[in-house]
Amino acid sequence: AGAPAEAGRLAELRAAALLRAEAGQQEYRLLQDDADGREAAGTEQDAAYESDPAARAAAERDVVAARDAAGAAERERAALTARHEALSLGLRRKDGSSALLGADGPAGVLGSAAGLLTVRAGYETAVAAALGAAAEAVAVDGADTAAEALRLLRKQDAGRAALLLAGTAVAAPVDRPELPDGARWAADLVTAPDALRGAVDQLLAGTVVVDDLAAARQLIAIRTGLTAVTADGDLLSAGIAQGGAAGAPSLLETQAQVADAARRIDELD
Repeated sequence: AGAPAEAGRLAELRAAALLRAEAGQQEYRLLQDDADGREAAGTEQDAAYESDPAARAAAERDVVAARDAAGAAERERAALTARHEALSLGLRRKDGSSALLGADGPAGVLGSAAGLLTVRAGYETAVAAALGAAAEAVAVDGADTAAEALRLLRKQDAGRAALLLAGTAVAAPVDRPELPDGARWAADLVTAPDALRGAVDQLLAGTVVVDDLAAARQLIAIRTGLTAVTADGDLLSAGIAQGGAAGAPSLLETQAQVADAARRIDELD
């Protein structure tokens, strides 16, 4: 009784196997035709490569140039990485600022002012000179935190620090005198968070960035109420002048160099 049923089942399996075999044969023929076509195309390309010495030489030169460019990019990347690490270490200065920015600093510390302010490229030295101590400051959320921070520094004998206070009222717009060609209002060269905008505007009020000392001297002779600061960091006003040989780069300059190195590393990657 079971033999006829088994015979029927085996017949169905055989039919299914034959169908799969036929499908496999068709797929094989398609793949073979495709492979034959690729081989013919490759043979033509090889023949063209071998029969055209100029093209072959140009291709080989391109390969060498690409390898040279890749090697140069890798060497530049390694140098920039080392520079980025060294500059980043330069941001970690051991003074009162580092004590406030550490884990034991008071609540309300917003961070390094240099890390929160962005200066238009090329004007970092001038703006740092115009900001003075504020260029190295720690930003805090207000006068209460500032007072607590100063008490902490004195208690721990941790050195001194400049503090930039957030929440300072933004001064009402005033009429600005027309500036000579090439001069820039220092405040316009700084991008700051809204909380710090008022403090930055107060610090840079009446400060103009000029090309050199001659332009600075000419500006304050015409506008005695202004302060002129040069691209090299020399400052000149009616009552005070300061500058001279370049000293250690400010945190603003170092922060800009760190950001530039990181951007160039990304491009090389």
